[in-house]
Amino acid sequence: PNEHQGRSLAVARAGRGGSIVDRTVNLFDAKDLLLSSSSLLLLASSSSSPRPSLAAPLVDEKEAEAAISSASGSVVSVLAARRGPSKPLSPLCSGVAVLPGGVVATAAHALAAAAGSPLFVRIRRRDGSPGDLVFGASVIGTEPASDVALLRVDFSSSASSPSAPSLPPSLLLPPLPFGPSSSLKVGQALFVVAAPSGDGAPLATAGVVSGLKRAVALPQGSSATAIPPLVTGCLQTDAPFAGAGWAGGAAVDSSGALVGIATTVRGGGGGGGFGGRGLGTSATGVGFALASDNVAAAVERIMR
Repeated sequence: PNEHQGRSLAVARAGRGGSIVDRTVNLFDAKDLLLSSSSLLLLASSSSSPRPSLAAPLVDEKEAEAAISSASGSVVSVLAARRGPSKPLSPLCSGVAVLPGGVVATAAHALAAAAGSPLFVRIRRRDGSPGDLVFGASVIGTEPASDVALLRVDFSSSASSPSAPSLPPSLLLPPLPFGPSSSLKVGQALFVVAAPSGDGAPLATAGVVSGLKRAVALPQGSSATAIPPLVTGCLQTDAPFAGAGWAGGAAVDSSGALVGIATTVRGGGGGGGFGGRGLGTSATGVGFALASDNVAAAVERIMR
């Protein structure tokens, strides 16, 4: 350990007992969930006392895995059918189930690139059997002022191969309970769980709440969609994510409660994706999420 006086940098990755852990979390017996914990950085200020070489973890590893596992079962990939004879499905964004019966919330601006195109959701099979579950989806409604859109999954319209199992929607896509974003404080652990690649596989990044009640400028939407210049009351996080594929993902606290929905990132990006937007193969910048209190209120208004 370096115990000289001066300034030192301590990196705490999701682990326990002073050990450093940086690994893939395997929840479905497949390497389909990445816990990126490199964003948990603690910078020790200079003083005359010796410095430890490693800071204590911000959250227990088992607690983090449980929170991410809880959210991953409710996260889907949202896809759109491109124009053409075969109408191939292209990744668009992520979504999270918020009500029973397959009601999925996502970021409204993320749907703008596929305005008028048929929508689908892809769900990763939870039983370990081969193939993914693909279902048609329709837009229940949108509220551009809050950047919230709701989709309804049609579980009778399976496009999966092999065919979808005859399970009730509550088991195929359980809703994730809302947590109160009003009780969040700067410095609390935050995890963003999304399915940005379009294959239904949930990925996760870890960080902290770094800001509250932020006003966020959204990416430019379709000219036919009334996207506001700013969405207010957002959470800011250093949990690294980037690209349109992460929009609509679940932001959860250490208990696994839904405290936000990922919307956009400042300073990140990537190429490709539906309409030429990045899906998020790299993770950079400062991320923002729609606060759950605002999302829950928008869901109630849209469902009326």
